[in-house]
Amino acid sequence: MNIPCGFCLGFSPFGACRESVYEANLYLDTVLGVVLPLEVGKANLSLSPLPGFTVKHRTGDFRVQFESGILQGLASFIERRGDCEATRWEAGALTMRCGLDLDGLRLAFQGNVRGRDLTAEREVALGLVLRNSSAFLTHTEKEGGRVHGECDLGDLNLVLVYSTDLQLKGVSKPVYDQQLVSTARSILKPFLLSHFIPNVLTVAFSKIYLPIPQ
Repeated sequence: MNIPCGFCLGFSPFGACRESVYEANLYLDTVLGVVLPLEVGKANLSLSPLPGFTVKHRTGDFRVQFESGILQGLASFIERRGDCEATRWEAGALTMRCGLDLDGLRLAFQGNVRGRDLTAEREVALGLVLRNSSAFLTHTEKEGGRVHGECDLGDLNLVLVYSTDLQLKGVSKPVYDQQLVSTARSILKPFLLSHFIPNVLTVAFSKIYLPIPQ
């Protein structure tokens, strides 16, 4: 069921413009704060499973296997970035554009490591968080239709929170850590683009009508 969102209180062109931006912000905040958590729950993505990955290092002759991972925060850390653009008519459809802040999304991986310098297999852990990362949304709504959202991801800046220090000979930890960050990013982006955005985020936006421009 689609729900109408917002109303306008502007009594002058300036006031109308200000209220239109307010309503656009209210629309986005409502979807992100109320509807999106429900859709994330329906999709069982409160703890989103991620595929594992393997890191090999010839110099140190070791192999790290992260069997699987999880992504946390899709229901709580995605927020509006700045003001939305007020809705307007374009080519017979309502259009609205907004920025998203993705900071705070967290990734965690568990696995094991084997190597020439290790006497036995060891467990390893990896944790990362998104910082200074954003996306840009464009919403369109044709008369009688649902809101359709398109999302362009910006750079995903993953910051390492923790990783097990292997203390292996001939292995540079900064180089190893950078390899972990790069690989984790290559896993996160396809998950967001192919699963979360089309199957959860855009569905959440389709539940509420865009505010009518004043």
